This record gives sequence, C-alpha cells and structure tokens, in this order.
Amino acid sequence: MDGRRQAQGFTLIEVLVALLIAAIGLLGMAALHLSGLRSVETAYQRSLATLAANDLLERMRANADAVRAGNYASAYGAAATASTDCEATSCSGAQMAAFDLARWKASLGALPAGDGKVEMSGTRVTVTVRWDHSRSGDGTQWASFLITTDF
Repeated sequence: MDGRRQAQGFTLIEVLVALLIAAIGLLGMAALHLSGLRSVETAYQRSLATLAANDLLERMRANADAVRAGNYASAYGAAATASTDCEATSCSGAQMAAFDLARWKASLGALPAGDGKVEMSGTRVTVTVRWDHSRSGDGTQWASFLITTDF
C-alpha cells in the first residue's frame, strides 16, 4: 500500500509542475502579444507623423515664394489660424501659407498631444512633428520625427 500512495502523490506533483510550466508559458505569450501591440501602435503613430511632415513639405514646395519669405515658420504650441479658406477662394502666398499651417496643425491632432514646428534658416527648412509617446499620456516621454530639406 505504501508504494501505491507514493505513486499517486508523485503523479499529482507532476501535474502541478506541468500546470506551473503551462501558466508561465501562457504569461510569456501574453507579454509577447502586448509587446507586439505596443510596437504596432508606435509604428502607426510614426506613420502618421511621417505623412503629416511630408504633406506640409509638399504644400511648401507648391508655394515656394512664401517659403522664401519665411511665411511657414512656426513653433511648438503656436496656434495656426487661417483667415481665408484657400480651397474655396484664391489666396496670396502668405494666406496660403497660413492656411497650410492651420490645416497641418489640425491634422496633428490625430497623434496623442501631437504638435509640430517649422524652422527656417536660409534655404534650409526643418519640419518636426512630436507626440506624447508615454503610455500614461502624461507627457513624460516624447517621440519626434523630423525632415530637413533645402529649397
């Protein structure tokens, strides 16, 4: 009888160890899945930033006179407003620049706390898009994307 009881207890220990190993494996798979989701979110945000920066640069290339006049310069947090709807009426280069910046700043709202700036130095233009990359949304970790080009 003693030999039989030992065999039953040993089998129960084997089952418990197998359950523990399976639970650890499942936790590892869940962590891997969560990491993958975070990577997808980061890639999506970076894609939005890239598209926004390239969109503004294309608008600037179409309005090169306003670029040379410095009408596209903008800082983080600067509110961009357009007094004229340049899609409905014809505009001057300066009005088109204000319209482009207003549309661009509005499009950055697709990013968490998204903002952008345009720095101009001679013929060199740098477009920077930044957003809150922290998981908590408290602004402790910023991600940014920038493009520099010459006009």
